[in-house]
Amino acid sequence: MQINTVRNGLYPDPTMPGRQSEPIEATSQRPATSLTSLSASPSAATSPLREILAQYDVTDITPREFSEMLHKMRKSGVVAEDELKDLSLIRGDLDRDGIDSDESINLVDYYASKLRKQPPEFDASTLSGDESSPEVLKRRLDWLEKLALVQSSPDDAELDEVA
Repeated sequence: MQINTVRNGLYPDPTMPGRQSEPIEATSQRPATSLTSLSASPSAATSPLREILAQYDVTDITPREFSEMLHKMRKSGVVAEDELKDLSLIRGDLDRDGIDSDESINLVDYYASKLRKQPPEFDASTLSGDESSPEVLKRRLDWLEKLALVQSSPDDAELDEVA
């Protein structure tokens, strides 16, 4: 049996981001907020982000909870697609390293440790696209430190510092 109204976008797929009462077209037309641009307008646009981050702690989080956080950020439109892609690669790193979905981990320490383990003679120019290059690891650590800053003091954190 086919349900054409779902396939044609009249009713959204419940596994996809967006408000359940919105057609898919309306969801895709909502502008995403960029985490890096939040410092330019620390207004009500940051409120949904703060609400989501207040529910999680990247210094004590399971991979499953991290995925839930990203899903909520995407669903609420507080993250641009390219930023979400960068953040979602963190979950891939955890899976590759065998971290159980329900094992609590300090993501900031996890990436700081990965960076410290890089050999001193490591040539980042030869592996600039490699998932384990210092450049990539540092970018992921930067994201997590920004999220941890907002999470540690959600009411006081200046988003100028975050972005």
